[in-house]
Amino acid sequence: MKNRATNARKLYEEHLAGSRSEYTATLDEAWMYVTYCNGIRKICYIKRGNQVPDNWVHQCSETFPKGFMVVGVMTGRGVLPLIKVPSKVKVNSEFYIECVLKPVIEQLKDLYPGEMDKVFLHHDKASSHTSNKTQQFLQEMKDTLGLNFIRNSDIPVKSPDASPLDFYGFGMLKQRLFNRRPKTEAGLWKAAQEEWSNVSLSKVKEVFAAWKVRCREIAKKKGKHIEHMKKIHTPKKVVYSRGGLISVTRLSDTPRLQEQVMEAEDLEQMTISDLPELKVSKSLVPATVQPSSYRVLVTNLHPSVSQEDIDELFGDIGSVLHSALTKPGSAIVTFRTREEALRACHTYHNRHLDGLPMYCNLMETQQALPISSRRVKVCEIAEAVGISGESVRNILYEEKGMPKALHKVGTAFAECRSKANAQMTFALYQFKRDPTDFVR
Repeated sequence: MKNRATNARKLYEEHLAGSRSEYTATLDEAWMYVTYCNGIRKICYIKRGNQVPDNWVHQCSETFPKGFMVVGVMTGRGVLPLIKVPSKVKVNSEFYIECVLKPVIEQLKDLYPGEMDKVFLHHDKASSHTSNKTQQFLQEMKDTLGLNFIRNSDIPVKSPDASPLDFYGFGMLKQRLFNRRPKTEAGLWKAAQEEWSNVSLSKVKEVFAAWKVRCREIAKKKGKHIEHMKKIHTPKKVVYSRGGLISVTRLSDTPRLQEQVMEAEDLEQMTISDLPELKVSKSLVPATVQPSSYRVLVTNLHPSVSQEDIDELFGDIGSVLHSALTKPGSAIVTFRTREEALRACHTYHNRHLDGLPMYCNLMETQQALPISSRRVKVCEIAEAVGISGESVRNILYEEKGMPKALHKVGTAFAECRSKANAQMTFALYQFKRDPTDFVR
């Protein structure tokens, strides 16, 4: 599990985060059989005690069904044509290099002209993939073309839940072949090619987005398998709000459009124009609360790190209210709770991203008081901030020259009366620092 957690995190951070997934190519092998076709289910489920009808039982006259092995390749710019493995051929390192890697690399040259130094080749830990001969060949391709490839030590072991061709590609292909009617291997090969070529670029991007989510979840779960988790299969219902409810649909990093539920505090100091790719279906109502938030300053970032990288990386920690690249090599990420901010610092401080260690430091922001248009008496201010009415008058009238009729404060002053002394001390600090802003 430690291998899975570490390598899934490295795979995401170094090769999938942000726009880097566009330059990723992943390949794998799978068997295709004629028995996958013709719309007949091979298994059935019955209740305990019931008998299987005799006409449901299929007598198989062949020891092995007709079929062949195929090699599938998915890239960030679409799928490559399937490669058929001839029958009675052993898939060793020689075959893998000559009949798989070399044709694939030629197609990648056409797909990424002049950009081969950005391309990253991913495969699993099959023996033909990890042999010394294969690794030597890939190293030669890196030296001559700049092609990057996954090292044997960086491959997550026993991780079909972190391989696009396992959790989507070949399963999808078999489902589509179920409704086709080939009777021979030649017909099966033709149908498989047709169905595979119909996989759109938009679908590939959704699958790669799901790949990112899965890698992050594996790292978060410390290497445990995640296929059973509802989170990676089921979209969530979300409503964004600020002082009221706003139904929102937002483009997500998961394969489907997701919706989430966030309280008013999740949008501190943000307006609708600040929210990217949001569609508002219900208008705002006046804000009643501007809650606390906790900010993390991230420095020493590589120049290639993008806003999307920051959103994806820190989004796994908790509720990110806002994030922004303030200047080259620096970003500020705002979290809902102090615990999430501290967890982000603990998780990512000195963690390498694009070859540079990130430095994360907590920057606490203090809680503002609610706002209201109700006029409040001097005695209410005095009770709220814990000072005498005479002191309030001196600050308001003598030092600031504020007319009696102009000061307005929030309805939360009544709540402040029952708060702990620490909160009243903070209210007093705010009041003395800037009474005009405090009572606005």
